[in-house]
Amino acid sequence: MLSVNGREFPVDTAEELIRHFELARQEQYAELWLAQKLDPSQKQGGEFAYRLLGLNPPWDNALMGTLINGGRATLVFEDEDDHSFHAFNPNYDGPEGEKVLFFLGNRQRDESPAEECLPVEQALRAFLFFYEAGDKPGWVHWRKDA
Repeated sequence: MLSVNGREFPVDTAEELIRHFELARQEQYAELWLAQKLDPSQKQGGEFAYRLLGLNPPWDNALMGTLINGGRATLVFEDEDDHSFHAFNPNYDGPEGEKVLFFLGNRQRDESPAEECLPVEQALRAFLFFYEAGDKPGWVHWRKDA
């Protein structure tokens, strides 16, 4: 299931995911969450993120989310054991402490450190990898949240 600015859409193909992602990119700000549908017999997890998003977690385990501001995006991942990770850009060379403004789907203002922002194309590639593999891509640099 894909959530775009608070609206949920079933996604049955990678092409559908790309279409929704590209439509969201037409806005200056967007919030997307992709829940990986897994076999119900597998261990359930990710409860915190689901409650935070107002989603029901009975069949979704892993989550990937992004906030978009123009050409920049944050990227977060939560696995089936409730371990969460934030992507970061090891090549960031801008001002220390710089923040990037984002708006959630409910129009709530949010800021993220600029060094945690990636090009939006990289976020799309990560979403596609997650959709197909059910895991975070190894070519993205991740920090495990405390």
